[in-house]
Amino acid sequence: ETIDHVSTGDPRFQDRLYFNVHGRPGDFILGFGLGVFPNQSVMDGFVCAVHAGRQYNLRLARPVTNDRADMFAGPLALDIIEPMRTWRVRLAENDHGINFDLIFQARTAPFEHHPIFRRVDKHVNWHQQHLQQSGTYEGSVTIGGRSIDCSALWGSRDRSWGVRGPM
Repeated sequence: ETIDHVSTGDPRFQDRLYFNVHGRPGDFILGFGLGVFPNQSVMDGFVCAVHAGRQYNLRLARPVTNDRADMFAGPLALDIIEPMRTWRVRLAENDHGINFDLIFQARTAPFEHHPIFRRVDKHVNWHQQHLQQSGTYEGSVTIGGRSIDCSALWGSRDRSWGVRGPM
């Protein structure tokens, strides 16, 4: 099948992107991502940050058509600048106390994890694949009204797809 059609009708099938960004030890941590549930025609997103002893959370969702390359939900947007190397990740101004505009630059080739496959009572419970890649970030991050030095941030990105069982 082409990427606009998944190989199963299972409503749990998802195609997800996850990013994490680290400041200096104890400074801040930021995680965010987008996921498409093509069999439900939904894209969801999230942002979670911890800074100065406080946690900030944002959940997003939108209807999605067959074009899963259109990676945004509300103020969160992800853009591929150079395939498998460079991404621009943005969270526009909003009412939740956090925004960012960052460039992710890969430091390694993507690492392909072994597939996760599990059956429970003869039914496929989990059938998922992951690619993970480490890299650096540069740009701007504001959390709780405070701008954070973004000259040398570390982190990674993860792409996963398939059926994910109960967490």
